[in-house]
Amino acid sequence: MIASGTTAPMDLVSVRLSEGSVVSYMANVGGTGFDSHVCERVNAQKEAGKRGRRIYLNALIHTIFNISSVNLRVVADGRDVFEGPCYSIALGNGKYSGSGMRQVPLATIDDGLLDYMIVPKVSVTRILQEIPRLFRGNVHKSPTVISGRCRSLMILPLDSASADIVELDGEIAGTLPLAIEMDGKMIQAVAPGKTE
Repeated sequence: MIASGTTAPMDLVSVRLSEGSVVSYMANVGGTGFDSHVCERVNAQKEAGKRGRRIYLNALIHTIFNISSVNLRVVADGRDVFEGPCYSIALGNGKYSGSGMRQVPLATIDDGLLDYMIVPKVSVTRILQEIPRLFRGNVHKSPTVISGRCRSLMILPLDSASADIVELDGEIAGTLPLAIEMDGKMIQAVAPGKTE
C-alpha cells in the first residue's frame, strides 16, 4: 500500500484527558470501563507472549466478572445523553477493535462524526447475552445499550472513585474526565488501492 502511494481521507479526533491541556489524538476506537480494562488485560497478556482472538474474549469475560460500575455523565454536542452507573463506554472513528469486535459498528472514518456506545449498569447475565452482538456488528440494535453520533463528547466522573482509566487505540492514555472534538480536520491515511 505504501509503494502504491494510495491514500484516503480520515477524520482527526482530538482528545483531552484529566492530565491537563495536552491534546492526544485517536485514529480508531477508544473508551473507558470494560473497554479500557479489557485493553489493559489484553496488553498484559500480549507482553507475556500470548496472541490470538481468544485473548480478547477471555479478557472481556474476566473483566465482566471482576469490574464494578462507575458513575458517569456523558454529554454529546452539549446535550446530556446519560448520567448514572455505567459499565462501559466505547468511542469510535472506525468500527473494528479487539480482533474483530465492533463496539461502534456504524462508525465511518471520514464522516466527521464520532460514534459512541454506552453500556449502563445491568445484570451480568444480560451482558453475557449481548457479547455475540459485538462480533456480529449489531450491538447498536440492543435495547441494553445507548448509542449515537456527535461532533463533541465529554465523559465526566460523578465522584472521585469513578475517574476510570481511558484507552485510545488500544493503549491506556490516562484517566477521566475526557473531552473529544471532531472539528472537521482530516489527514490522508495510507489505504488499499483499487484492485484490477
